[in-house]
Amino acid sequence: MRIIQWKKFIVFFTILLLFSTIFPPDSMSMFESDVNSVINHSHLQSQIHINKEIQQNKPSFNSCGDPDGITTKWAVLIACSGGVTYGRHERRDRNDVRVLKQILNKNGWNNDHIFLLLEEEATTEAILNHSFNWLRDEGEDEDDLIFFFFSGHGYYHTEDQPPLDEPDGRDEIFHPWDPDMAGWNWDVFIVDDVLAEKFDTLKSRNIVIVMHTCHAGGWIDGENDLCRSGRVVLVSCGVDEASCMMKYQLHWLFPYYLIQGLKGRSDNNNDKWVSAEELLDYTIKPVQFRSKIYNWMSTGIVKTQNPEIFDGWPSIEDNSDELKLINLVG
Repeated sequence: MRIIQWKKFIVFFTILLLFSTIFPPDSMSMFESDVNSVINHSHLQSQIHINKEIQQNKPSFNSCGDPDGITTKWAVLIACSGGVTYGRHERRDRNDVRVLKQILNKNGWNNDHIFLLLEEEATTEAILNHSFNWLRDEGEDEDDLIFFFFSGHGYYHTEDQPPLDEPDGRDEIFHPWDPDMAGWNWDVFIVDDVLAEKFDTLKSRNIVIVMHTCHAGGWIDGENDLCRSGRVVLVSCGVDEASCMMKYQLHWLFPYYLIQGLKGRSDNNNDKWVSAEELLDYTIKPVQFRSKIYNWMSTGIVKTQNPEIFDGWPSIEDNSDELKLINLVG
């Protein structure tokens, strides 16, 4: 029996060494699952109406902004790992945001056009109000380009709060920083429909939203979620999946390949542009491959992290074009 097990072990690692060369430059990198303890549903139930006040007049998507003929680039970068006990998460969050900001700076995003919320700065008030007020106060308009990135803990709610729109009967949530806990807290969360309402107040018709959380696919599966015309939404995994971290590279798995794509590796059609659609497509194979390997090694079960996309650009009715982000020769 031991000989058989060792033979299986040797065969598996031979396959791993062969396939790992497919996805440079981090062929030695592994990652750890971001699966936490099961959420305390009783705590969530007690907070069922927090962060989601039902409004009689929900704002509709603003399709008639006041464009100035100039595409100004804006970015909101948010990372909230959860406090002292999540130091390994925080290091990766900070590294992801740091490199993302460097790439944006090199490609037309001025420092004063990038709004950062890291750790204790990423409170509910700051995420829902300060960041969106900043965009509106700075004058974002219909022809501007907005890149919104969120990285942190996410889960699904105990139910689908009105308006009822979720195919699985549960809203998705993510957890901002809780000042009272000096970290993240199961009882403090932002519901998908509430964040969607904030995006509906913006004028821009060129918005890229990146949601890097566990169960991130739930942000694009409901009618009242983030899915609108004029947007491309990239999510790190499916609704029933966890998002993983890299072990030796101090980055999260999905953002790591997102970063590589932004550097130019995702230019599939060789037009010297990186589009949001190409970006997501680039991440799929390496994220799927490495998540399978890790989960097999750690649990004996093959589980896959599957990045997903909602493409509503330029419109839901016609998304045949691609939303270009970075000019590789500019």
